[in-house]
Amino acid sequence: MSLKAKIWWLAGGLLSVYIAATCFVTVKEHEYAVITQFGRPVKTITEAGLAVKLPNPVQAVTPLEKRVQMLRLEPSEYSTRDRRNIVVDNYVVWRIVDPVAFMTSTRTTEIAQQRLNTITNSQVGAMLASYPLESILNVDSEQNHLDELFQQVSERVDKVSRQELGIEVLAVRAVKFGYSPRNLKAIYDRMSSEWERLSKQYRAQGHEEAEKIRARTEQEIAGLKSTAYRDSQIIKGNSEARAAELYSQAFESHQEFFEFVRTMEAYKAVLDNNSRLILPSDSDLFEQLVNPKLDAKDES
Repeated sequence: MSLKAKIWWLAGGLLSVYIAATCFVTVKEHEYAVITQFGRPVKTITEAGLAVKLPNPVQAVTPLEKRVQMLRLEPSEYSTRDRRNIVVDNYVVWRIVDPVAFMTSTRTTEIAQQRLNTITNSQVGAMLASYPLESILNVDSEQNHLDELFQQVSERVDKVSRQELGIEVLAVRAVKFGYSPRNLKAIYDRMSSEWERLSKQYRAQGHEEAEKIRARTEQEIAGLKSTAYRDSQIIKGNSEARAAELYSQAFESHQEFFEFVRTMEAYKAVLDNNSRLILPSDSDLFEQLVNPKLDAKDES
């Protein structure tokens, strides 16, 4: 075999290997495969496996991600219906559902994400402009329409992205809300004034309530003292009446002994330990001290 023939055989073999290597396409489970012929999509393979196409450069294959993807958007400033500026950090959950439309409209994933970013920001801005701030940031679940707002945003973004990009948008949600830095000082000042007003209001209410409690307490104390004094006077009156009754009974039953005791009490009040008495033997006091006249009833 001549040298020229060997070269031809070698070239033919290399060409065969090249054709065999570029004619078979392996499609993975998580991918679409779009077959293009001179740049124009001619076939889409959606199932995993081995496929056949014309060799390069007649036909080429472009793999596209089939799985759900998440796009985190840069924080953007929006205006609400009541002209409050807020900064919202959003994310988008999306996936490719029309590979050919995706290929013809975006070509690459980076361009698709830029288009999706633009569509999402415009729809979020339009919806936020139709709601007041208190309907977005409110702890009352009945007045908070945040979920309803982003549900509408998701539906609108999905509709546009399906038509223009071949992308299905599963959800658009907000990660974080915040105020614009240029408005923060005014907001903090307004919050400080509001809290100061509330603190004064609460202090005034506290003082008013304290005065009410103090007045009720003093009234209760006065009532208790009055009741206690009344009860003590009743007890004292009863005791004095009982004492007078006993005194009268004692006087009637032991009159002479009672006079003797009263006489001794009178002398005890008049005389002290240093007093000295000189009594005649026929005086009543001497007779009382030496030989008290007590009848049998008194002695018993």
